[in-house]
Amino acid sequence: MTRKATQKRSLILQGAVNVFVRKGYNAATMQDIVEECGISRGGLYLYFDSTEAIFLALLTENSQSMEQEFEQMMSEGLSFKDMMEHFFNEQKTELLQADNSMMTATYEFFLAHKNDQDRSFLQQQFELSVSSLTKALEYGVTRNEVHINNIEQVVRHIILTIEGIRIYALSVGISQHMLDEQIEMLKSLLFIPSLDLE
Repeated sequence: MTRKATQKRSLILQGAVNVFVRKGYNAATMQDIVEECGISRGGLYLYFDSTEAIFLALLTENSQSMEQEFEQMMSEGLSFKDMMEHFFNEQKTELLQADNSMMTATYEFFLAHKNDQDRSFLQQQFELSVSSLTKALEYGVTRNEVHINNIEQVVRHIILTIEGIRIYALSVGISQHMLDEQIEMLKSLLFIPSLDLE
């Protein structure tokens, strides 16, 4: 893909984010994205043939972004504590802005896609998140900053807990105080002398 094409694709995806945040997944149309991006319908279809294809691309980019962020921080030699503070702060920011994020659209997408192929894709996205966070924890263990015996189990617990908080935040809203409490509990899984969940 040429540089110009890459830029055009990025423009479409950013415009699509704005549409999905504003309208959700179910109500969003290709025409909405055309109007948001200020491009022709043909120009949009050169890159994506449906709102589903666009949303899948956004989910994939989101998962890859998390992995790339961790890799960048590790390559810079950032401390494990600072790296995880960054991760949890990003989660808190997103959760406190649940009504102005892709969360509603994401759950609408999940509920509308239940065939084996879609479930396989979503499972792959989950496993990619597990893999990215696992590498981060292994980094902390290698540097002797933390001591965790069952890293993958801790990682899955963190990811699933955050997912549960997302649902709560969307359905009834969450206060800063409650969110801080929950995030501190997740941090406590990492920053204690020894943890063995086997």
